[in-house]
Amino acid sequence: MRLKMLVLLFGVTAALPLQAARYAIIFGTNYTGNTADIPPLQLCEADARLMERTLRDQGQFTDARVLLGTQVTASAIQSTLAEFGRKVGGNDTVVIYFSGHGTTQYNASTKNKTENTLIMFNRPHVTDDTLNGWVKQIRSKKTVLIFDACYSGGIAGKGNQVRGAGDIPVPPGESGTIIQDGDENAFFQGKAIIGSSGHNETSIEIGGMINHGIFTYYFSQGLTPRNGDLNGDGTVTVLEAFEWSRKRVSDHARRVNHVQNPQISGNASGIFISGNITPAPIAPPQPPVIEAPLPPPSPQGGTVVIETVDTSEPQPTGEGPQGNVEIITTVLESTVAGPTTLDPKEALARNKLPNETRKVKVLLSEQEYPTTVRWLSQTELKAITGETIPLGSYTWRANSRANKVAMLQLSGVPAGIHEVELLADGYPRVKSQLGVEAGGKNQLLIVTSMAKYGTIRGKVFFRNFGTPMRNHPVWMPQVRSPNQIFKMNTTADGSFWFLNLPPASDYYIKPSILEDTPLGKKKIVVKAGQVTDVDVILTRAVGR
Repeated sequence: MRLKMLVLLFGVTAALPLQAARYAIIFGTNYTGNTADIPPLQLCEADARLMERTLRDQGQFTDARVLLGTQVTASAIQSTLAEFGRKVGGNDTVVIYFSGHGTTQYNASTKNKTENTLIMFNRPHVTDDTLNGWVKQIRSKKTVLIFDACYSGGIAGKGNQVRGAGDIPVPPGESGTIIQDGDENAFFQGKAIIGSSGHNETSIEIGGMINHGIFTYYFSQGLTPRNGDLNGDGTVTVLEAFEWSRKRVSDHARRVNHVQNPQISGNASGIFISGNITPAPIAPPQPPVIEAPLPPPSPQGGTVVIETVDTSEPQPTGEGPQGNVEIITTVLESTVAGPTTLDPKEALARNKLPNETRKVKVLLSEQEYPTTVRWLSQTELKAITGETIPLGSYTWRANSRANKVAMLQLSGVPAGIHEVELLADGYPRVKSQLGVEAGGKNQLLIVTSMAKYGTIRGKVFFRNFGTPMRNHPVWMPQVRSPNQIFKMNTTADGSFWFLNLPPASDYYIKPSILEDTPLGKKKIVVKAGQVTDVDVILTRAVGR
């Protein structure tokens, strides 16, 4: 499959010395004429040329090394990274771009039994572990790895080519396996990572007017200041380019019946990739006037950090363009909602509590803006976000009531990259980030469970990540609390959710109530305040 490993960006903070160099190292191959039976692609080399041209024109990357086609080999990548490692300084900016196939292989020595491999024009190929060792030679203060990665095959609509092929490896003798995200070997420590799609999504390229991979196409446009400069300081940071392109990639993929959601992790704040090398001074935001603000909630259970923007990222100005924001959450409306037990004393105690509407608010870059809170049913949540998240019900004074969740609509928010902080009674503080565009669609979904509880989010696939299993039963036998969702059928893209789970290390999932399907990894860890991502890979359709 094509793991289009796009960009490693090595950057600097706001005080970038003028003498700092800007390097680009770019690899791209369509595998035309290879002798290893590697399926050819169409647009990898075009993407590589586009990235080189954009970085030269928009980012002042005057020193660019480009290797295409037959030149993309393991020895070439190793020697090139070693060469630049000898000359790159701590304040230099380096872009390393790889465009081509990638695959997932079974490896019993890794924690989640898999490893990712970049496919060269000919063997040998490059594993994630090997690349991690080579990247350590680059001594830049900040490193951003951008993967336009697809892990499995399939065609997403006419005219779209998935950049990958191959089934997910399943341990010998078993009918399926579970991959728990986040428990793999840790690579690229201290570096930020951008991926063109989620860990279980494929990345596509489209011919015709685009004639590129859709992530490269939009990310390169995001490097143009008229697009990606959200806060108007004349400089485009990595976070700004990512936020601008992310929503466009997801929207375009959805229009061709594909699911592709770019991801970012680590700290990419303050890396200036295009536009002015030094950002223009901007006025600090002025605190908005809030009429009758909500009293601060009293969150419990600590702080959950999804993504944060540190102080090296240029802050939004209060005098420039503004936009409106929607923060959709899984915060339950009722203060008496949530998991219960069969203990009659607890039930009586809960019935004596008042059934009140939970207090909830959002801060953007530590400021509160005029906010309207709307409570969504499960149907309304799906209509707005496209996500089917079972919300369940709660029982109070012998009456069962459907749960609703909070959507917060904020107005007059300055354009730029914001740290988002969600505060709600009985929930941990949740921090995330959002790029706000003037007049754009600024929407963020925050999935969180109540204080002292965790969440499982997953998908069920048949053999590979290109074949999600729709309407497939998923069952969690351990979940026995009243009003607790313990069974659901997967959505159109194979998704399932279980919220507000007590922390434990022995959860397991059965992909069918009727059959005891042996899976390679049955135990799933759920931690308080965290979302555990799992993928169920089946080699046969069960319980259908």
